[in-house]
Amino acid sequence: MIVTIEWLKDYVDVDLSSEDLADLLTNAGHESDVIQDGKALDIELTPNRPDCMSHFGVAREIAVLTGKTLRPPQFAVKESGEKAADVISIEIMDKKECPRYACRVVKNVKVNASPEWLVKRLEAAGIRSINNLVDISNYVLLEMGHPLHIFDLQEIAGAKIIVRLARKGETMKTLDGKERKLTQEYLLICDGEKPVALAGIMGGENSEVSDSTTDVLIESAYFDPVTVRKGSKALGLSTEASRRFERGTDYEGLITALDRTASLLAEIAGGEISDGIVDAYPQKMKAAPIYFRTEISSATAGVNFEASFIESTFAGLGISSTKTDDGYNCVPPTFRPDLEREIDLTEELARIYGFSRIKSDFTYGGYLTDVTWDTADYLRELRQFFVGLGFNEVSTNSLIRKSEATHFTESDAVKLQNPISRDMAFLRTSLFPGL
Repeated sequence: MIVTIEWLKDYVDVDLSSEDLADLLTNAGHESDVIQDGKALDIELTPNRPDCMSHFGVAREIAVLTGKTLRPPQFAVKESGEKAADVISIEIMDKKECPRYACRVVKNVKVNASPEWLVKRLEAAGIRSINNLVDISNYVLLEMGHPLHIFDLQEIAGAKIIVRLARKGETMKTLDGKERKLTQEYLLICDGEKPVALAGIMGGENSEVSDSTTDVLIESAYFDPVTVRKGSKALGLSTEASRRFERGTDYEGLITALDRTASLLAEIAGGEISDGIVDAYPQKMKAAPIYFRTEISSATAGVNFEASFIESTFAGLGISSTKTDDGYNCVPPTFRPDLEREIDLTEELARIYGFSRIKSDFTYGGYLTDVTWDTADYLRELRQFFVGLGFNEVSTNSLIRKSEATHFTESDAVKLQNPISRDMAFLRTSLFPGL
């Protein structure tokens, strides 16, 4: 992911050189390279850190690592008298796949070219400018990390949004102009008559904004990561939105992203924001609490963490904590789906403290809660036993070419949907081809 240093300075004071900043982030687990003559960083993020897939997310990391103050984006939402709930309604039919769906209505927008500052920021991050409406949604994506979609409100039939799984044999044409054949695994955004978007992946051609668009509907939702990942892989369609949704987005922060988009539409496109947010949230989601024990964490990391460091680090990372006799009761922020266990919090402390600062030792301590028999050890001993008797072990590939797959079976061999090569396109039907 490309982040520009000038953009980062909107949220945190950066007084390091681009090379030192890249080293700082790399040592904290975000491998970074300096690009664009020192004006930007190319950051290789691990799949468990969707919170850093934005400029504000990276700025949060820099603020914690440097002790600087983090400044959230500043904006105001000025609403008109008309109520959004009178214009659009939401029905979530498949709540597991879509726990939350919210939207705003903005009317009387003017579709034009984006201002120069917006175009430059998008292009520096590798995104081509299209028009001010599309550019605003892409800008908020890069700024806050939450994907949004803007529909032409006039194309939403029945003044209703329905979120449901696709029906067998259903089709829709996406924004790239391709007709997509759908199965019941795909999650759809529909209006009162038809599908208008592939949830979390790509919008539909039948509801995209155009030069004649005047009223828009802004979508900001939380989709089940597994559902989005399956749909994206099955279609062979990976987008900026799907890469974030399949890693886990912020189900509470989606409202802030929605308001940010509406404010920019009013500021840049001259839109009038309808009163209120239409928010379908059937069952409120909550982050699971974590009990953190200071002594065990220090023993695991190999360094004695002081209370002041623990508390300031937790606060900087957005982790709420309450002091107890031997540690803290913690609740991770909703933008950190990777924080689930006590060891995760220990890793965060060690990461911010600096792995290079932890002294090596020839003695190691730890806490064993139980001992589990490793079946791999048993299998390894069994292999050695048979080798001693003169047997040979052969490890074969489970993927083979079509000619080999059909040679050993009368029934149809199973073909991969996305094979990496013709020689590995079918599941093996026999062990003989590998011998």
